[in-house]
Amino acid sequence: MRLAQDHFRVIGSGYLQEFHMLWFEQNLQGREVRIINCSDDLSVIAVAGPASRELMNVAASGDVSRESMPFMSVRSMDVGIVPCQVARLSFTGELGFEMYCPSAYAHSLYDHLFDIGAQFGIRPFGIRALVSMGMEKGFGIWSREFSPDYTPSMCGFDRFIDYEKADFIGREAALADRDATPEHRLVPMQIDAADADAWGYEPVWYGDELAGFTTSGAYGHTTGKSLALAYVKTPFLGSDGTGFSVNVADGQRPAVILPQAAYDPAGSKMRS
Repeated sequence: MRLAQDHFRVIGSGYLQEFHMLWFEQNLQGREVRIINCSDDLSVIAVAGPASRELMNVAASGDVSRESMPFMSVRSMDVGIVPCQVARLSFTGELGFEMYCPSAYAHSLYDHLFDIGAQFGIRPFGIRALVSMGMEKGFGIWSREFSPDYTPSMCGFDRFIDYEKADFIGREAALADRDATPEHRLVPMQIDAADADAWGYEPVWYGDELAGFTTSGAYGHTTGKSLALAYVKTPFLGSDGTGFSVNVADGQRPAVILPQAAYDPAGSKMRS
Protein backbone atom coordinates (compact mmCIF):
# COMPACT_ATOMS: atom_id res chain seq x y z
CA MET A 1 0.00 0.00 0.00
CA ARG A 2 1.30 3.46 -0.86
CA LEU A 3 0.22 5.61 2.09
CA ALA A 4 2.17 8.70 0.97
CA GLN A 5 4.74 9.67 -1.64
CA ASP A 6 7.52 8.09 0.42
CA HIS A 7 5.55 5.85 2.81
CA PHE A 8 4.60 2.26 2.02
CA ARG A 9 3.10 -0.66 3.92
CA VAL A 10 3.83 -4.27 2.97
CA ILE A 11 1.54 -6.92 4.41
CA GLY A 12 2.83 -10.43 5.08
CA SER A 13 0.79 -12.73 7.28
CA GLY A 14 2.43 -15.11 9.75
CA TYR A 15 5.94 -16.25 8.85
CA LEU A 16 5.82 -14.21 5.64
CA GLN A 17 6.70 -11.07 7.60
CA GLU A 18 10.11 -12.66 8.19
CA PHE A 19 10.27 -13.64 4.52
CA HIS A 20 9.76 -10.03 3.40
CA MET A 21 11.94 -8.51 6.14
CA LEU A 22 14.89 -10.71 5.15
CA TRP A 23 14.70 -9.41 1.58
CA PHE A 24 14.61 -5.78 2.75
CA GLU A 25 17.54 -6.29 5.10
CA GLN A 26 19.58 -7.92 2.33
CA ASN A 27 18.94 -4.99 -0.03
CA LEU A 28 18.96 -2.08 2.42
CA GLN A 29 22.68 -1.28 2.31
CA GLY A 30 23.47 2.19 1.02
CA ARG A 31 19.82 3.26 0.73
CA GLU A 32 18.05 5.97 2.70
CA VAL A 33 15.18 3.75 3.76
CA ARG A 34 13.74 3.14 7.22
CA ILE A 35 11.91 -0.15 7.77
CA ILE A 36 9.70 -0.79 10.80
CA ASN A 37 7.94 -4.07 11.56
CA CYS A 38 4.46 -3.07 12.81
CA SER A 39 3.08 -6.60 13.20
CA ASP A 40 2.61 -6.33 16.97
CA ASP A 41 1.10 -2.85 16.72
CA LEU A 42 -1.54 -3.32 14.02
CA SER A 43 -4.51 -5.62 13.50
CA VAL A 44 -6.75 -6.00 10.46
CA ILE A 45 -10.44 -6.83 10.17
CA ALA A 46 -12.02 -7.47 6.77
CA VAL A 47 -15.64 -7.26 5.68
CA ALA A 48 -16.80 -8.62 2.34
CA GLY A 49 -19.97 -9.31 0.41
CA PRO A 50 -22.66 -7.42 -1.51
CA ALA A 51 -23.75 -5.44 1.59
CA SER A 52 -20.24 -4.50 2.75
CA ARG A 53 -20.42 -0.97 1.30
CA GLU A 54 -23.80 -0.40 2.91
CA LEU A 55 -22.31 -1.45 6.23
CA MET A 56 -19.28 0.82 5.77
CA ASN A 57 -21.52 3.74 4.79
CA VAL A 58 -23.03 3.52 8.27
CA ALA A 59 -19.94 2.50 10.24
CA ALA A 60 -17.19 4.67 8.71
CA SER A 61 -16.65 8.43 8.79
CA GLY A 62 -15.30 8.66 5.23
CA ASP A 63 -16.81 8.36 1.79
CA VAL A 64 -16.52 4.73 0.67
CA SER A 65 -18.43 5.10 -2.61
CA ARG A 66 -17.00 3.56 -5.75
CA GLU A 67 -16.16 7.01 -7.11
CA SER A 68 -14.40 8.21 -3.97
CA MET A 69 -12.76 4.92 -3.07
CA PRO A 70 -12.17 2.74 -6.12
CA PHE A 71 -10.80 -0.80 -6.03
CA MET A 72 -7.24 -1.05 -4.61
CA SER A 73 -7.34 2.40 -3.01
CA VAL A 74 -6.58 3.12 0.65
CA ARG A 75 -7.78 5.99 2.87
CA SER A 76 -7.53 7.02 6.52
CA MET A 77 -10.84 7.36 8.35
CA ASP A 78 -12.58 6.46 11.59
CA VAL A 79 -14.72 3.34 11.76
CA GLY A 80 -16.89 3.97 14.76
CA ILE A 81 -14.43 5.69 17.10
CA VAL A 82 -11.45 3.64 15.88
CA PRO A 83 -8.82 5.32 13.65
CA CYS A 84 -8.24 3.05 10.65
CA GLN A 85 -6.55 2.86 7.30
CA VAL A 86 -9.24 1.37 5.12
CA ALA A 87 -8.32 -0.44 1.90
CA ARG A 88 -10.64 -1.49 -0.94
CA LEU A 89 -9.27 -5.03 -1.11
CA SER A 90 -10.83 -8.46 -0.86
CA PHE A 91 -9.35 -11.94 -1.15
CA THR A 92 -12.90 -13.29 -1.39
CA GLY A 93 -13.42 -11.95 -4.90
CA GLU A 94 -16.45 -10.00 -3.66
CA LEU A 95 -16.82 -6.33 -2.83
CA GLY A 96 -14.85 -5.84 0.36
CA PHE A 97 -12.86 -3.61 2.70
CA GLU A 98 -9.87 -4.22 4.95
CA MET A 99 -9.47 -2.07 8.08
CA TYR A 100 -6.04 -1.69 9.68
CA CYS A 101 -6.10 -0.27 13.21
CA PRO A 102 -3.98 -0.18 16.38
CA SER A 103 -4.26 -3.61 17.98
CA ALA A 104 -5.56 -2.09 21.23
CA TYR A 105 -8.74 -1.05 19.35
CA ALA A 106 -9.31 -4.26 17.37
CA HIS A 107 -11.82 -5.76 19.81
CA SER A 108 -13.86 -2.55 19.87
CA LEU A 109 -13.80 -2.34 16.07
CA TYR A 110 -14.99 -5.94 15.76
CA ASP A 111 -17.86 -5.35 18.17
CA HIS A 112 -18.85 -2.13 16.43
CA LEU A 113 -18.96 -3.80 13.02
CA PHE A 114 -21.15 -6.61 14.34
CA ASP A 115 -23.49 -4.20 16.09
CA ILE A 116 -23.91 -2.10 12.93
CA GLY A 117 -23.87 -5.14 10.65
CA ALA A 118 -26.76 -6.91 12.34
CA GLN A 119 -29.18 -5.01 10.10
CA PHE A 120 -27.32 -6.34 7.03
CA GLY A 121 -27.17 -9.97 8.19
CA ILE A 122 -23.47 -9.89 9.03
CA ARG A 123 -21.78 -13.12 10.12
CA PRO A 124 -18.20 -14.36 10.48
CA PHE A 125 -16.51 -16.62 7.94
CA GLY A 126 -13.45 -18.81 8.35
CA ILE A 127 -10.21 -19.47 6.53
CA ARG A 128 -11.62 -22.52 4.70
CA ALA A 129 -14.38 -20.39 3.20
CA LEU A 130 -11.82 -17.74 2.27
CA VAL A 131 -9.60 -20.29 0.54
CA SER A 132 -12.59 -21.72 -1.33
CA MET A 133 -13.66 -18.30 -2.61
CA GLY A 134 -10.09 -17.39 -3.53
CA MET A 135 -9.71 -20.62 -5.48
CA GLU A 136 -12.85 -19.87 -7.50
CA LYS A 137 -11.23 -16.56 -8.46
CA GLY A 138 -7.88 -18.16 -9.26
CA PHE A 139 -6.18 -16.12 -6.52
CA GLY A 140 -2.76 -17.48 -5.63
CA ILE A 141 -1.04 -17.04 -2.29
CA TRP A 142 2.52 -16.43 -1.16
CA SER A 143 4.58 -19.57 -0.48
CA ARG A 144 2.24 -21.64 -2.64
CA GLU A 145 1.78 -20.03 -6.06
CA PHE A 146 4.19 -17.15 -5.49
CA SER A 147 7.74 -17.58 -4.19
CA PRO A 148 11.35 -17.08 -5.35
CA ASP A 149 11.05 -20.50 -7.02
CA TYR A 150 8.81 -19.02 -9.73
CA THR A 151 9.59 -16.15 -12.07
CA PRO A 152 7.13 -13.33 -12.91
CA SER A 153 6.35 -14.80 -16.33
CA MET A 154 5.58 -18.19 -14.77
CA CYS A 155 3.05 -16.90 -12.23
CA GLY A 156 1.58 -13.97 -14.18
CA PHE A 157 3.22 -11.23 -12.12
CA ASP A 158 4.97 -9.85 -15.21
CA ARG A 159 1.97 -7.57 -15.73
CA PHE A 160 3.05 -5.64 -12.63
CA ILE A 161 6.61 -4.97 -13.86
CA ASP A 162 7.60 -1.78 -15.66
CA TYR A 163 10.35 -3.20 -17.85
CA GLU A 164 11.10 0.27 -19.24
CA LYS A 165 12.09 1.59 -15.80
CA ALA A 166 15.77 2.50 -15.95
CA ASP A 167 16.91 0.85 -12.72
CA PHE A 168 15.44 -1.49 -10.12
CA ILE A 169 16.71 -4.43 -8.09
CA GLY A 170 16.63 -7.55 -10.24
CA ARG A 171 16.15 -5.70 -13.54
CA GLU A 172 18.60 -7.85 -15.52
CA ALA A 173 16.98 -11.06 -14.28
CA ALA A 174 13.52 -9.64 -14.99
CA LEU A 175 14.48 -8.76 -18.57
CA ALA A 176 15.97 -12.21 -19.11
CA ASP A 177 12.78 -13.78 -17.79
CA ARG A 178 10.63 -11.59 -20.05
CA ASP A 179 12.56 -12.65 -23.15
CA ALA A 180 12.65 -16.39 -22.36
CA THR A 181 9.97 -19.04 -22.62
CA PRO A 182 9.08 -20.09 -19.06
CA GLU A 183 9.41 -23.74 -18.14
CA HIS A 184 6.01 -23.74 -16.40
CA ARG A 185 2.98 -21.45 -16.25
CA LEU A 186 0.42 -21.11 -13.48
CA VAL A 187 -3.07 -22.16 -14.62
CA PRO A 188 -6.49 -22.78 -13.03
CA MET A 189 -7.81 -26.33 -13.29
CA GLN A 190 -11.10 -28.13 -12.74
CA ILE A 191 -10.88 -31.71 -11.50
CA ASP A 192 -13.53 -34.39 -11.89
CA ALA A 193 -13.51 -35.32 -8.21
CA ALA A 194 -16.61 -35.61 -6.07
CA ASP A 195 -15.29 -37.00 -2.78
CA ALA A 196 -11.89 -35.29 -2.39
CA ASP A 197 -10.03 -32.23 -3.61
CA ALA A 198 -6.45 -31.42 -4.52
CA TRP A 199 -4.39 -30.04 -1.67
CA GLY A 200 -1.08 -29.13 -3.30
CA TYR A 201 1.89 -30.78 -5.03
CA GLU A 202 -0.13 -33.58 -6.59
CA PRO A 203 1.21 -34.66 -10.01
CA VAL A 204 -0.54 -33.35 -13.12
CA TRP A 205 -0.49 -35.76 -16.06
CA TYR A 206 -1.12 -35.40 -19.78
CA GLY A 207 -1.77 -38.93 -20.89
CA ASP A 208 1.20 -40.86 -19.50
CA GLU A 209 3.49 -37.84 -19.36
CA LEU A 210 4.17 -35.81 -16.23
CA ALA A 211 2.97 -32.32 -17.17
CA GLY A 212 3.31 -30.43 -13.90
CA PHE A 213 2.03 -30.25 -10.33
CA THR A 214 -0.70 -28.59 -8.34
CA THR A 215 0.14 -25.89 -5.81
CA SER A 216 -3.22 -25.71 -3.98
CA GLY A 217 -6.83 -26.78 -4.36
CA ALA A 218 -10.28 -26.54 -2.82
CA TYR A 219 -13.94 -27.16 -3.50
CA GLY A 220 -15.72 -24.13 -4.94
CA HIS A 221 -19.05 -23.91 -3.15
CA THR A 222 -20.40 -21.19 -5.47
CA THR A 223 -19.49 -23.02 -8.67
CA GLY A 224 -19.95 -26.56 -7.37
CA LYS A 225 -16.57 -27.58 -8.81
CA SER A 226 -13.39 -29.15 -7.48
CA LEU A 227 -10.70 -26.60 -8.36
CA ALA A 228 -6.93 -26.28 -8.24
CA LEU A 229 -4.07 -24.06 -9.28
CA ALA A 230 -1.15 -25.78 -10.97
CA TYR A 231 2.15 -25.15 -12.68
CA VAL A 232 1.99 -26.92 -16.03
CA LYS A 233 4.93 -27.29 -18.39
CA THR A 234 4.68 -24.83 -21.26
CA PRO A 235 4.74 -27.43 -24.10
CA PHE A 236 1.49 -28.93 -22.78
CA LEU A 237 -0.38 -25.63 -22.85
CA GLY A 238 -0.96 -25.57 -26.59
CA SER A 239 -3.86 -28.03 -26.33
CA ASP A 240 -7.52 -27.18 -25.74
CA GLY A 241 -7.05 -27.78 -22.01
CA THR A 242 -8.39 -31.35 -22.05
CA GLY A 243 -6.57 -34.66 -21.70
CA PHE A 244 -5.12 -33.92 -18.26
CA SER A 245 -5.48 -35.79 -14.99
CA VAL A 246 -4.48 -35.12 -11.40
CA ASN A 247 -3.63 -37.53 -8.61
CA VAL A 248 -6.26 -36.92 -5.92
CA ALA A 249 -6.64 -39.20 -2.89
CA ASP A 250 -6.69 -42.78 -4.20
CA GLY A 251 -6.12 -42.28 -7.93
CA GLN A 252 -5.92 -40.13 -11.03
CA ARG A 253 -8.94 -37.96 -11.76
CA PRO A 254 -9.72 -36.34 -15.16
CA ALA A 255 -8.98 -32.62 -15.22
CA VAL A 256 -9.13 -29.68 -17.61
CA ILE A 257 -7.28 -26.38 -17.72
CA LEU A 258 -9.76 -23.54 -17.46
CA PRO A 259 -9.33 -20.60 -19.85
CA GLN A 260 -10.16 -18.19 -17.00
CA ALA A 261 -11.21 -18.14 -13.36
CA ALA A 262 -14.21 -20.32 -12.56
CA TYR A 263 -16.15 -17.47 -10.96
CA ASP A 264 -16.54 -13.84 -12.08
CA PRO A 265 -13.33 -13.86 -14.13
CA ALA A 266 -13.59 -10.12 -14.93
CA GLY A 267 -13.63 -9.28 -11.22
CA SER A 268 -16.77 -7.18 -11.62
CA LYS A 269 -18.05 -7.93 -8.12
CA MET A 270 -14.94 -6.86 -6.19
CA ARG A 271 -14.57 -3.79 -8.40
CA SER A 272 -18.23 -2.75 -8.08
